[in-house]
Amino acid sequence: MPARKPSTERQRRLGAELRKMREHIGMTINEAATLHRTDRTTVSNTESARSGVSSDRVRVFGRPTTAVLTRSTSTPWPR
Repeated sequence: MPARKPSTERQRRLGAELRKMREHIGMTINEAATLHRTDRTTVSNTESARSGVSSDRVRVFGRPTTAVLTRSTSTPWPR
């Protein structure tokens, strides 16, 4: 098996931001996987920058989470 390429700074920042969004609304990895119709490994690998992510996947991850976030909390978004 070929060695995995190191993640880029952009992948790490994106993964950290996606995890921050998920945790801010109190969603588990399993819940996020179910919501996004994928498995927990995909969510985990994306958040930890172990795998690349397409712009389409980012849209899928961001859209439902944003809707849940809007309904579930009035807490300011963490920076």
